[in-house]
Amino acid sequence: MNEEQGDKVHQLRQEIRKWKLANNYSWIQLAKLLKQVRDEKLYKDFGHKSFASFLSDPQVGLKRSTVYLYIDLYKSFCEKAKYGEHDIVDVDLARLRAIASVCKSGASVAEWLDKARTLGGKDFIDEIRLARGLSPMATLAPVPDEQEQHHDPNSGYARRVHVSACCVCGVRPVDGHHFPTTHGAAGYLNERIIPLCRGCHTQFHQSPKDFLWEYREQIFNWFYTLMGV
Repeated sequence: MNEEQGDKVHQLRQEIRKWKLANNYSWIQLAKLLKQVRDEKLYKDFGHKSFASFLSDPQVGLKRSTVYLYIDLYKSFCEKAKYGEHDIVDVDLARLRAIASVCKSGASVAEWLDKARTLGGKDFIDEIRLARGLSPMATLAPVPDEQEQHHDPNSGYARRVHVSACCVCGVRPVDGHHFPTTHGAAGYLNERIIPLCRGCHTQFHQSPKDFLWEYREQIFNWFYTLMGV
């Protein structure tokens, strides 16, 4: 490895570490870096025979399914649709993935991005489900303890959360946990909640960043399943 290549590898390593430590470092920046590592086979300069081996390196520690999601969304919105980082970084990943799935048939990306920014959780999910030929999400009756929660008790999305199993471990009953804005993944306004059992909810508050990192796939899948993605 020559000096120039060595500097590039060192910079990439530092950028990946920076993303893992900083909440304001976007998934888009990470996707661009990792796509470069994959496409230019720079993982070999890190001492790995494959991109998958590079991702599992303890110094990198990134889950392959998450990385490929980031790269696929980067390709769909930044490379193919020509959107800049600031055009999409405010839209959560679950909604972007759903938009990418319905826009493969030629639907307007701009129109769907506008829906993602303006519609509440259930309304957006219903739009996606209808676009995919599915029926709207059923509106369920409130559960008895819903009034104790700090979100809109009339929200169909909130009702769905409280009759669901924990999105991490599958246990019932659940709390409606307010999901923070972390690396572009979040819900909206009063509907920024996910179902967590009391055990997982307690674990989250003991170590929020570690919890979100360890269970990010289960959390994202909660949103994807509702949208039929």
